Amino acid sequence: MIPAPHPVDEAARLAALRRLGVLDTPAEPGFDELVAAAAAVCGTPIALVSLVDEERQWFKARVGLTAEQTPRDLAFCAHAILGPDVLEVRDASADARFADNPLVTGDPGIQFYAGAPIQLADGSRVGTLCVIDRVPRALDAHQRAVLQQLSRAASAALELRRDARHHAEQSAELRAERDYLSSVIESTGVGTWRWNIATGATRFNERWAEILGYALYELEPTTVETWTQLVHPTDLQRADERLRRHFDGIDERFECELRARHRRGHWVWIRTVGRVLTRTSAGQPEWMFGTHVDCTHEVEGREALQRARQRLELALEGGNLAVWEYDVRGNYLSWERRIFQLYGLPEDASDLSYDEWLTLIHPDDRARVAHEVSEVVEGRKPYDIKFRIIRPDGCVRYMRSAARASLNSMGRVVALLGTTWDMTDVFELGSELERQHELMHVTLQSIGEAVITTDPFGLITWLNPVAERLTGWRSAEANGRLLEDVVQLVNEESGLPLHNLLGSCLDPVAPSELQGPVALVSRTGQRLAVEETGAPLRDAEGQVLGAVLVLRDVSEQHRLNREMSHRAKHDALTDLVNRQEFELRLARVLEQSKVHGTLHTLLYLDLDQFKLVNDACGHAVGDELLKQLAQMFRTLVRSRDTLARMGGDEFGMILEQCSSSQALRVAQQIYERMDAFRFEHDGRRFRIGASIGLVQVDGDSGDLAAVIKAADAACYAAKEAGRNRVHVWNEGDRAIRERSGDMAWATRITQALDDDRFVLYVQPILPLGASTDSGGWNGEALVRMLNADGSLVPPGAFLPAAERFGLAPRLDQWVVRESIRWLSEGERAEQVASLHVNLSACSLADTNFCDALLAELADLAPRLCAKLCFEITETVAIANLTEVASFVNGLRELGACVALDDFGAGASHFGYLKSLKVDIIKVDGQFIKGMLQDPVDDVSVRGFLEVARVLGVRTVAEFVDSEAVLERCRELGFDFAQGYFLGRPEPMADLAAAVAQ
Repeated sequence: MIPAPHPVDEAARLAALRRLGVLDTPAEPGFDELVAAAAAVCGTPIALVSLVDEERQWFKARVGLTAEQTPRDLAFCAHAILGPDVLEVRDASADARFADNPLVTGDPGIQFYAGAPIQLADGSRVGTLCVIDRVPRALDAHQRAVLQQLSRAASAALELRRDARHHAEQSAELRAERDYLSSVIESTGVGTWRWNIATGATRFNERWAEILGYALYELEPTTVETWTQLVHPTDLQRADERLRRHFDGIDERFECELRARHRRGHWVWIRTVGRVLTRTSAGQPEWMFGTHVDCTHEVEGREALQRARQRLELALEGGNLAVWEYDVRGNYLSWERRIFQLYGLPEDASDLSYDEWLTLIHPDDRARVAHEVSEVVEGRKPYDIKFRIIRPDGCVRYMRSAARASLNSMGRVVALLGTTWDMTDVFELGSELERQHELMHVTLQSIGEAVITTDPFGLITWLNPVAERLTGWRSAEANGRLLEDVVQLVNEESGLPLHNLLGSCLDPVAPSELQGPVALVSRTGQRLAVEETGAPLRDAEGQVLGAVLVLRDVSEQHRLNREMSHRAKHDALTDLVNRQEFELRLARVLEQSKVHGTLHTLLYLDLDQFKLVNDACGHAVGDELLKQLAQMFRTLVRSRDTLARMGGDEFGMILEQCSSSQALRVAQQIYERMDAFRFEHDGRRFRIGASIGLVQVDGDSGDLAAVIKAADAACYAAKEAGRNRVHVWNEGDRAIRERSGDMAWATRITQALDDDRFVLYVQPILPLGASTDSGGWNGEALVRMLNADGSLVPPGAFLPAAERFGLAPRLDQWVVRESIRWLSEGERAEQVASLHVNLSACSLADTNFCDALLAELADLAPRLCAKLCFEITETVAIANLTEVASFVNGLRELGACVALDDFGAGASHFGYLKSLKVDIIKVDGQFIKGMLQDPVDDVSVRGFLEVARVLGVRTVAEFVDSEAVLERCRELGFDFAQGYFLGRPEPMADLAAAVAQ
């Protein structure tokens, strides 16, 4: 055995083979079809696409052989790649190079070999397309030509496959066509027939029957119907047409290929040829003789060949490939039709000379292309050129052309045979991919999330800057390390490590440990709350290339969430539990009492004298007092207990697992600490007390609302009993019942407001002098409540409860709107001089009410605003002087009047009137009723009037109940008078006629 020497270009050849990237890849249909076609054309049992590397020959495609590779020293193909032509070994046993080769002497027993080199465009011969037989034989010229052509197709397919691998979207892989040349089976015998056309009698030989799987006797007696019944119906019609043409003398002979049913049920293709031998005296055909040949293999071969050609054509079309030939000596180019399409030329255009072709090349590429072609012609390099062309329509396209050179006996290039294909889409795709890659790289470098990529085995391939910062690993250090060595995730709550990160990324649908809050432990031990998202990275075929893990630092978000949760449950000022959270915890212990029979206690605290500090020193100082008291209360309860600020100056405590007697001692401690506590500000000392309501929570307690209601009632009872004391809730306690009575009134008032069961009464206010008589009617609007049966409820029965339970603003709002509605009816605004409306202390303390009233008056017509006079009691004005003065100024700016009611009842001096600008002073009725009997009252009234005259405001005498009192009011100079002597309150609805008069 003589091993083949290495080619002179062995290093370059091996490099070219490696660039193909095809070694050890799975079988591909295109190459399988090439070897099938080679075996069929050459009639051999074995055909291979063999690629020769350093140590072996490896079979990309094979037919008739199970082995995937053999050592290179044994390879026939190692000899075939040494030259450009087909290497044919007709009898290996007689060839000294191969006679003792194990592949000849042993399995597979090679006796015949023919291999056409697979030569790439750069001239590298990387392998062969070969056929092998186990008996000596030889190829004819046609088979050698086809084998060589198929090797070129294999070369083109390999290069196209290489290009497709390098350019993701370029799928120009040349698929060698299976069954390119289907086996053409020669005739194995002829069947003969004779047919008497007139009588239908027929005679067949044995071979005729054998073709269809019968013995002749099985078909006898035979007639023409014996044949027609076996023929395919579609083909029988065609045969009849051919017979008619022959009978009519149009065709010299009858010839037709048709299908006949074989005994085993399949169809057999028959070629029938016949001729009329005799005719009747009338010229009609009489006897006809013919033959039947089984052409099934021939027909199938033709069909396979046609399919192979179609597939090859489709491959060229799909790859946008066009074939050309260049005669170097004649300077003549011969183009296949697709070349014209590629260059944008008409298909019927004439072939071009080389120089004419150069004019189609882009000017910037022309000189380079001409130089490269000249180097190819001079034999210095293989033909593989990339260039641009400019089509006649001005469109620029990117082309690639590869060719194989034909050499003469002197070794000079005399012709080039090659292909050209349009690379524009690949070029643009590559440019776009490069741009997208750069854009993605910049994006991943700049986004705020940590991005980590791995290979399919979980080894890290890249970290972006955020990932470097969060993990503490630089990308270069982490590269090649296991994902879980760098990204250490733990459960944020339990601290337990989380595993299978790669599995979570590669299969996001599968159950994952990454549930609940997740934290990342950095290289330095720092723990950060993160949100994790993982996904597999796949190529265009769906194969997993690795995984990407994205981590988002949510530490600040978690901190804010915790802070928001804390704020939602705690009072912003004192940081105690707020009312909402307090009620949730109270509901929980109430449920425990009912289920387990446990005892708990609820304390409800209302600070005494807190308003004095607020009014005297301001809200900021009041807030400081609340914070000091909250801190003091914290020291008096256990850590398991709940201390809450319920709102304003009210506090609540839930003492868990604590009986009422134990809780009473805690309440006593609170009382003692409060009694000793003094609050100092700006040189002033304040004593603050606390009224405490105590309620035991047990299995017999009602629902949450009932327990809170009981605690509020007990607290109120403590306050009513003298403040700064503890009141233990008892179902039969009289103080509690009274408190409950007030709460019942609150429910009745709310229901009456919802049902619109309030009405307005009006008491007249009469002018006492001509100077104050404007000709219009004056009166004060007074609210009354209606029971469900329509009976009246006196104001003294429901107004205190309305004040106590914060319903007064809603009630005052109703009174104001009804008064405005009444004034707006018809011409009433022209008939009324003023309508007085009372505002409660609760309403004046409610900034929302004050703002809403000012906004409503701002939208009211000025002439209606001028008819309204709002009454404020003197005691309320003094207690909240700054706020009330600002509100009064707002009312007067909108055109309304303001009256100071019960004047003289609450002040020891009148200096506050410098700040509180009013229009009317209504002197308290206790002075008016007593001024005829008590000189002090009379002197006081005269003093009040003197103050009014100095301030320039009008005066009203209240509670005028007799003629004598009325006369005294006139003598003293009052502007107006009001009282039962002058008129009792009447329903506003009944006053329309009186007002009109």
